Amino acid sequence: MFTKAEKSFHVGPAAYLEVFAGCYLVYIILSLYVNSPIEWIINKLSPGLNVEDLKINEDIGFYQNCLDFVDKRYTYMEEFNMRRFGIKTIHDDDLNRIKGGKQRMQP
Repeated sequence: MFTKAEKSFHVGPAAYLEVFAGCYLVYIILSLYVNSPIEWIINKLSPGLNVEDLKINEDIGFYQNCLDFVDKRYTYMEEFNMRRFGIKTIHDDDLNRIKGGKQRMQP
């Protein structure tokens, strides 16, 4: 039914090790010729998708300025519930701003 090679590939975790070893071997061989093999592969698979070509919109306001009423309420209640368990993810003054609807001005 199966050849000896096919049987050895379908036995337990050895199949994953063989695949990983093959990928690692390809990585080592590519690293002999290019500086960053993974970046080289990505650029070959999608030549028009370079990170350097992306335009980033840096005119985004502070988090609490970007929330509508429903999101502010959800954020406040989520932080309130987390603090019941001793977890603090938002500073007190920012939480008060979110609760009171006061917004921080951009510097």
